[in-house]
Amino acid sequence: MSIEKLEIAKEVVRDLIDVAKNQVHAEPNEPMWRRELHQLYGVEVLMEQAEEFLYEEKTNEPPN
Repeated sequence: MSIEKLEIAKEVVRDLIDVAKNQVHAEPNEPMWRRELHQLYGVEVLMEQAEEFLYEEKTNEPPN
């Protein structure tokens, strides 16, 4: 996966985080939204780690 595609995917996840935050505020007694928000934050962290790995891998490539 390219860094550019990963950036797009991160933006989608961040949009989903915003939606989940809104749902938590709209339905504070519904635990499903808090669980979903927690899972989305985990996905965001994993994607950031993947991006760091890809960036390091790209900068460590030998010149052509």
